[in-house]
Order: sequence, then structure tokens, then C-alpha cells
Amino acid sequence: MISIKSYDLRMEWFPEPGDVISAGLFYKQIQRPIELISRTLDDGQVTWINRDKEPADLMGLEFEVRKSMEFLSPRFEGLSLGANATLIQSSTALTAAELFNKRITDPSAAETRPLYDQSPYIINLDMNYDHPTSGTSLTVGANFTGERLVLAKTQGPDIYEHPPVSLDAAVSQKLGKHWSLRFGVRSILDLDFRQTYGSDSDGNIFQNFKRGRTYGLTLSGEF
Repeated sequence: MISIKSYDLRMEWFPEPGDVISAGLFYKQIQRPIELISRTLDDGQVTWINRDKEPADLMGLEFEVRKSMEFLSPRFEGLSLGANATLIQSSTALTAAELFNKRITDPSAAETRPLYDQSPYIINLDMNYDHPTSGTSLTVGANFTGERLVLAKTQGPDIYEHPPVSLDAAVSQKLGKHWSLRFGVRSILDLDFRQTYGSDSDGNIFQNFKRGRTYGLTLSGEF
């Protein structure tokens, strides 16, 4: 059974309606985290497991800022800019067998590694606009994510993914009192996802792929 101990400290300040400045720190300890593991050099045996040795540790900092642009001019009513960033350090200890196998091919292999699927940083930027009278809303967001371990190997170097910059946008329009229409596009840039042997983004390529753009059209009503 997975168990998590979590400790958080957060401070928030709201200088004006709709504005926010916040900062926080956190620590989490995860017993038996689930990870995707390759048990062979050629990745012929890949499976999900619960690690049953040392717990995984995560600690980090969080920051968020959101500001209305109306203070610049009344013409910017409804326009706001926001940003949030999370910096994370994660680690889990290798078992004695894992460390022995790693050091067969890499004598300098470390005794710990990052937790599966955990990036060292996540940054989000966004712009939101709500027209004060027409019912039109526009949102544009960008995401920057650091490298993350996507396949832990008991032999040889682990596989890391290097996510590209992600850019999304959505526009919605109110139709009368009860209806609204929304159109959104995710992954506008459709850049390559690159996976490498080891955490170096210039390392040997494991695979390279695109996920494609996603379009959505939604008609919703409230009564």
C-alpha cells in the first residue's frame, strides 16, 4: 500500500481584487511509489512496480503571481497576467542489486536518482482576458517543464524525457443568458518530445516523437 506524509507551508497576499502573490514550500515522503521499470538492457521486460525499499523524498518551493493590467489604463479592464513556478528536488535510493547492475556499465553511477515522472521545475505563464460587456473570454497559456525520468532501468542508463514548450489557447463566447461556446487548441507549436539515455538532453536518443495538436469545440448551457 502506498502512503504519503506531506508537510506544506504557504503564504498569500491579495493586494487588489483579482491579484495574488504567494509563496510556499513543501516536503513529501512517499512509501512504495509506483514506477515504470525495465528489467533488461534491451527493454524487453517493462512493468509497473511498487518500490519496497527506501521511501522517495520530495521537497520544493512554489511561487505564484497574478496581476490585473487595469492599473496601466482603464482600456485594459478584464486583462490579467499570471505566472507560477515550482522547483522540486526528488530522490529515491537504489537497491543494492540495482546499484551493482548500474555500476557494471557506469562505475560512477549514483546511489540515488530522481523519482519517476518528477521534473525538477515546472513553469506556467498565462494571459486572460474577459471583456466586461460582450461575454468574450480569451486565455493563452505556456508551460515549461524540466526533464523527467520516464523509464527506470535496473541495468544501464535510465530513460529521461525532455518535454518541449507547450502553448495552449482557448476563446469562449456567451450566447444569451444560458449558453456559451468555447473553442480551444492544445499544443499549438507541436514540438518534438525527446527521450534520451540519461538526463543529458544531448545524450543518445531513445525515441523522438510528436503528440500532435488537440482541438476542442464545446457548447454548454446553464439553467
